[in-house]
Amino acid sequence: MKKKIRLLVNLVDFDINYQGGINTFTTGLLSELKLNQKITILTTTTRLNSIKKIFNGKKFKYITVSDKNIYTKFLRFLSIILNSTLIYKISVKLEYSESFDLINTGYDLLYCPLTNLRPLDLKIKTITSIHDIQHYNLPQNFSFFEKRYRNLLHTTTINYSSKIQVSSKFIYNNITKYFSKKISKKLFVISEGVSQNFVNKKKKLGNYLFFPAQLWPHKNHLTILRAIKILNDKYKKKIKIILVGQKYNKSLPILNFINHNKELDIEYLGKVSLKKLQKLYINCKIVICPALYESSSLTLLEAIKMSKPVIASNTPPNIELNNYFKINFFKRNDPFLCAKLINQVWDDNILLSKQITFNKKRIGLFNWKEISKKYKIEFLKILS
Repeated sequence: MKKKIRLLVNLVDFDINYQGGINTFTTGLLSELKLNQKITILTTTTRLNSIKKIFNGKKFKYITVSDKNIYTKFLRFLSIILNSTLIYKISVKLEYSESFDLINTGYDLLYCPLTNLRPLDLKIKTITSIHDIQHYNLPQNFSFFEKRYRNLLHTTTINYSSKIQVSSKFIYNNITKYFSKKISKKLFVISEGVSQNFVNKKKKLGNYLFFPAQLWPHKNHLTILRAIKILNDKYKKKIKIILVGQKYNKSLPILNFINHNKELDIEYLGKVSLKKLQKLYINCKIVICPALYESSSLTLLEAIKMSKPVIASNTPPNIELNNYFKINFFKRNDPFLCAKLINQVWDDNILLSKQITFNKKRIGLFNWKEISKKYKIEFLKILS
């Protein structure tokens, strides 16, 4: 008889308006995860209807908690100011007070795909997906209090989770480096997947470079934009690049570069719909994934699924994916080497075609249907 898992997934902090990788990860995994009974989603009363629109169908059911009240928010704020794990834990206990007993008695396993474990001190087993610890690697990208809060979240999550899923060997090693090698027993690696909704029946390559990423510093936009300028000035090659992604306060240097270099063919479209995103993938020539730091590259997998060649920075997670795919690498913070690489491969359609053909044979290993089976194995293992 197959073991039934009473799984609860915490999506209390799932923001449906956010278009980053963490949402793509969560929706991709849960859409394909199949257990022997319904998966319960934990959300807030105000987000319930929105959650139902995304995670719908017979395999889901839902329970809710109230939205954070003024006391919870104040304690959370105070925990950051005072750098207090104790106050943070009290704020979490207050936030989940109405559902704590139900979680402990009604479920076998709590899974938190959004990086942070909540609630804490549960009797049942817990698994959390930690996507990165960027604040340790690129502290300049965060304010003093942002770093302090992230440290509170990651420390409590690592200490109180029964198991922790990471998407690459790099993040596995990164966590043990900054926390403790002793926690390696808690960690397991499962690669991220790619949605089957990304389909491209058009064989002809387009005429522009495509860069889909939020305009965060670690996504490395300035290196690519400088490479485009070097291509134009040194190699006399004018290559069009299209950027999509949400802008933030720290995006100003990127926007300033675009405004000050009108002679270059740079088009920034901001946030786009999934339908528009897929169309941009279909009509581009090459997709570029130049991040300075990340757990793995969903964009890289999406590009390959859409039958597009990839130029990528030489980050450890990208190099891990090179065990499966043919990828064109450049040194992550060097616009001159990036420009040189783009110039070398842009007109080499034979090379690009060979890479597309090779990668298409391997991308099936990363569809969410196959990846989700690995999660089910880990869920069963932790309960055995």
